[in-house]
Amino acid sequence: MTNPFRLEDLFPDIDSIFHESSVSKASSDDTLIVVDTNALLLPYTIRKDGLATLGTFYQGLREADRLFLPERVAREFIVNRDKKLAELLKTLGDVKSRINIGERKLSPILEGVEGSEDIENASKELDEAKKKYTNALDKIEETVRAWSGNDPVTDIYRSVFDKKNIAASNMDREALSKEWDRRREDKVPPG
Repeated sequence: MTNPFRLEDLFPDIDSIFHESSVSKASSDDTLIVVDTNALLLPYTIRKDGLATLGTFYQGLREADRLFLPERVAREFIVNRDKKLAELLKTLGDVKSRINIGERKLSPILEGVEGSEDIENASKELDEAKKKYTNALDKIEETVRAWSGNDPVTDIYRSVFDKKNIAASNMDREALSKEWDRRREDKVPPG
């Protein structure tokens, strides 16, 4: 059963309910950053230069002792990382399957007409370009398939997260299970 006093528990001080929020900005030096699973998975969808920027940003937070990662999030990342890599491979396969140059033969009546030889030569060049493009995609696919915990995203995380800033829960499993049930029932994130 849902907690009928959920809103009272979330907002106990009615006098301040309509006041401005006093949440610190993430850029503030006294604000700690705790990363969630979605934030860890996001870099699989950004450009390579964005990945380098993210690595530098995380390294700066790490050096300032402001970056933390819950153990559970690290585990969720590992489980979902393989799904992201599988999606990447599927995207590469989709790109390859959409390369369709198709039949480029002209009607026999047009053979010998000015420009028909140019069409035939261009057709051969297209075929050759398609082969080169497909071979390049195959190489990328092979590289991604060979990643085993050494993809560019995981490499960044390996450099910024370790026992010093990966935080364990201070609750036992029974207490965590009760909290999970309460949050799920009351639709309180995360959970």
